Amino acid sequence: MRVIFLDIDGVVNTFQLYKEPPTDIPKNELKFIEGYYVDICSSGQGRVSNIQAVTILDKLCHEFDLKIVLSSTWRLGHYDKTIEALRKSGLSEDIEIIGKTERLSSGHRGAEISKYLTEHPEIEDYIILDDDSFDLLGHGNHLFKTDTYTGLTFRDMMDIENYFKKK
Repeated sequence: MRVIFLDIDGVVNTFQLYKEPPTDIPKNELKFIEGYYVDICSSGQGRVSNIQAVTILDKLCHEFDLKIVLSSTWRLGHYDKTIEALRKSGLSEDIEIIGKTERLSSGHRGAEISKYLTEHPEIEDYIILDDDSFDLLGHGNHLFKTDTYTGLTFRDMMDIENYFKKK
């Protein structure tokens, strides 16, 4: 089995800027700053802001039969809402979200991911999608670091495709 350890903020939830408020987003969920509408979601809103990034995630999961493990802080107390937010934002129903990493006292995602991998020997390969890397030491070429402001991009998708095609 192959999995993606998925962070939300900075990967599929990023700042989105609009000249006019989108009709599908409640106006009270947008901030109006210097003449522009800014969208960035929180876990309680039931959606993420970067639909393009969710589409790329969806494509990667289908292409390489990847399952998702949530490693984001959104998993803490909001696991079901996070799944709902991903689905409402375009993640296909047939893509499995199989769990979440346990919150360790150290708070280091790398250690949380390592523990999950140890407890799930059926995982043959994995990647990590995150916009931070400071606490992901020890995961080398499994980390695909996204830009906090743009999230998961087409270029990231090509890098991930190359990673799996070399296997």
